[in-house]
Amino acid sequence: MARRRPATPPKIPNATYLSFLGSGGFADVYLYEQQIPRREVAIKVLRRGVADAQRQSFRAEANLMARMSSHPSIVSVYGAGEAGDERMYLIMEYCPPPHLGARLRQQPFTVTHALEIGIQIGGAIETLHRAGIVHRDIKPSNILMTPFQRPVLTDFGIATRIGNVSPAEGFSVPWAPPEQATGEGAAAVTVDVYSLAATVYTLLAGRPPFEVKDGDNSEIAVINRVLRTPVPPMGRHDVPEEFERVLTIAMSKDPRQRYASVIDFARALQAIQAALHQRPTDLDVLDDPAYDNPSKSGDDADATRQAIRTIDPLRDDSTRLSPLRVLGPVPSPNIRAFPPASEARSYDAAGQRAPFDSALPGDAGGSLGGPAEAETGRRAPRSGEAPGWGPASSEGAVPDAPDARAGGFQESPLGVVVVRFLIAAAVVLAIVVGILFALRHGKGGTVGPATSTGETTPNDAGVNHVSQVVGLRGELMGDKVKFTWSNPDPKPGDKFLYAMDQISGEGQLNETKASSVTVPKQSLQTCLSVRVHRKGGSESPATRQCVSTP
Repeated sequence: MARRRPATPPKIPNATYLSFLGSGGFADVYLYEQQIPRREVAIKVLRRGVADAQRQSFRAEANLMARMSSHPSIVSVYGAGEAGDERMYLIMEYCPPPHLGARLRQQPFTVTHALEIGIQIGGAIETLHRAGIVHRDIKPSNILMTPFQRPVLTDFGIATRIGNVSPAEGFSVPWAPPEQATGEGAAAVTVDVYSLAATVYTLLAGRPPFEVKDGDNSEIAVINRVLRTPVPPMGRHDVPEEFERVLTIAMSKDPRQRYASVIDFARALQAIQAALHQRPTDLDVLDDPAYDNPSKSGDDADATRQAIRTIDPLRDDSTRLSPLRVLGPVPSPNIRAFPPASEARSYDAAGQRAPFDSALPGDAGGSLGGPAEAETGRRAPRSGEAPGWGPASSEGAVPDAPDARAGGFQESPLGVVVVRFLIAAAVVLAIVVGILFALRHGKGGTVGPATSTGETTPNDAGVNHVSQVVGLRGELMGDKVKFTWSNPDPKPGDKFLYAMDQISGEGQLNETKASSVTVPKQSLQTCLSVRVHRKGGSESPATRQCVSTP
C-alpha cells in the first residue's frame, strides 16, 4: 500500500515551516521554528476533510497530553489551535529522529538500555493509569528520544478511560495483547502492561515477539500467534533468563496472570538491574495520596499542578516529591504540589477512577494514528506554555499552600538541611570513634587494607579458623572467564567450593582441588565466590570477585 502524500503545511502564527517529519492515519507532523521563544517545535496537523469524530479525538488528545506532559517521560505540549484553513494543530517539543522503532532496526538495544527505557516509560504509563487513562498503543515508534537521551512517550490518539468497553481502533497488532486483538473486554491497565513488555522484548530481539524472520508476518498470521503461541525465546545469550521470565509473565495470554500494574512490572525490572549489580533506574510516578477534596476549588483553569514521586530503591525513604507542572506556572519549590480540587476523582461501578469530564481520544470512536517516523523534541516544561485552545472546564485553580495555623503542612527547606546535616555529622562521628576504638584495642594496632570483597568472620581465640583465599582475580578469555586464587594456609585434604552469581542469588556450588577455574562469560559482568573447605567440614568465609564482561 503506497503512502499518501502529506498535505501542504498550514501557516501557524509565530512559527516558520522548516520540513516534513512524518504522517499518521489522520494527521501529518511538520518541523517548524517558533519565533518567540525561538526554538524548533514539532506541529501535528489534522488533515482536511476528517469527520467530527476525528476532530473531537484530536482535541481530546491535545487536552490529555497537556495534562500529562509534566512527566519527564511524556512528550511536552506547548500549545494548540486552529489554522486559517480550519485545520487543527498541536504544538509539541521536537525530538530529533529516529524513534526507537527505527533505532532498533539498525541494532538491537543492550540489556542495560532496554531495562532503563522500560522503567522510565513504565513510570509514564503508571502515571496515566493513576489518572484513570489507558494508552492502548505502546510500541517502539511511539517512544522518542530527547537530545539528552531521555525516552518520552507520545501519540495518545486512541487513549481511553479505564473500563471503557468500546473496542480500540487503529492499534498496532504486533504489540497488542490477545484481548485487544479480538476486541474483547474493557480497557484495563493490563493492556498496557502487555504492550510495554512486548516493546521491551522488541528492543532486545530486534523484532516484535510474534513476528517470524523470513516467515508470514501478515496481520492475520501475527494475531494467530498472539492468541495461540507461547512467547518465543529471543535467542540472545546475554539476556538473563530472569529477564525473559519477567517479560513472559507480563505477556501472559490471560490478563489475570500478568503483573497487576505497570509499577509491579517496573519493579521487577529494577530487581533485575540490582541482580546485575547495576544501580536501579528511578521510577517517576504520579503521587497519589488522598488529595480528593472537592471543597477547595478555584477559577484559574490554567494553573494545574501534580506531584511526581520518584521511587528510588537505593534510598532508605525510597520516595521523594517533585512538584511538576501539567499546565500553567511551576509551583514554588518549598510548597508541596497538590492536584487541583476540581479534579476530584469519581469512580465507576467497577471501582475505577474517571478523573476527567472531557472526552478522551479513544472515546470518540475515531482513531488518530501517530506518524510513522517522527513526532517531536523534549525539554523541561516552562512557565506559561500551555494550549490556549478549547475550554478547560475540568481544571481548577491551584490550592493555596496549607496554613500551618490551620493544621496544614508547610516545609522549611532550611530546617530540612539542618536536620540532614546533624544526622550526617552524627554518622561521621560514630565512624571516627569506632576507628579510634579499633586502633586502641584491636590486635596489631594498625588498620590494613581488606583482602577481599567477601564477607569475613572474626579470628576469635579458640575457633578452628580457616583462612579465606587471597588474590582472587578473573581474566576474560573470549566467551569464558578464568579465575585464579591462592590458599594462604594450605592443609592436607583442602579443596575449594565455588559458585557463580545468578539473578536469583548465588548459583550452584561446585568443588575443585585446583586453585583456578574457567567459567562461561555472563552478561555485563561475571562474578565468582570461592571458599576453602577443610577436611572435617570447616570452611573459610567466601571471597567474591567480579569481572566486567561486556
